[in-house]
Amino acid sequence: MIGILFGINTILALAVAFATTMLQNHFSKIEKSIEIYHNPKAYKTGSEIAFIRDLTEKYQKAYEVGESDHIDIEAMIQAAFYEKKVGKFPYYVVQNIAIKSKLIMWIVLCIQIVLEILSTKPGYSISNFIFIVVSTVLCIMITLLGIFKGIHEQREQLFIKLQDYVRNTYPTEIKWIEKQKDVKVLLDKIEKLETELQEYQQAKVVSSNEKHIREEDIKMLLSQIDIKL
Repeated sequence: MIGILFGINTILALAVAFATTMLQNHFSKIEKSIEIYHNPKAYKTGSEIAFIRDLTEKYQKAYEVGESDHIDIEAMIQAAFYEKKVGKFPYYVVQNIAIKSKLIMWIVLCIQIVLEILSTKPGYSISNFIFIVVSTVLCIMITLLGIFKGIHEQREQLFIKLQDYVRNTYPTEIKWIEKQKDVKVLLDKIEKLETELQEYQQAKVVSSNEKHIREEDIKMLLSQIDIKL
């Protein structure tokens, strides 16, 4: 039985390590998507900016209908996290494995120790002793992994960064983009007016040349009449 529990702890340890790595990569991708979302020089694919794009689109829709003062940005970000999958798995599943499985590992270890104490010959089986020691090492290693990786802290920092982006940076970027569009429209109008002015000046020059030619023709006719007279 202790051996079976050791196997369970080993599987849980691998699952926690894998889930922790997946979450860390997931958070890093979201941070990167924030940096490159509105950067025209940055190469980006749809999948790279999907999270921040979907989040800002939701905010933009609420902003356009005049609900910007009543938007619960924290709830919106929380919902976006749970809607987005981590790899092929739902976010909450990966998060629970990475965070809550550590507690299960310690519970399994306690059960192993209790079973060994309640056995007919506690401490007699070397294999059980090894299982318990290795399980203890696994629990300690996974706990330290969680501390060093800082998934909780990284998640909180990302939440704060997303809130700041959606609440402060994104509206500013939208206004800047709108101004750029207005500037482009004005530049197009100026270019059109310059073209029309150039065409008008060219037409005026042609008209002036034609007038000058007609005057020359009249002078020639008059001179011919004078000669005949």
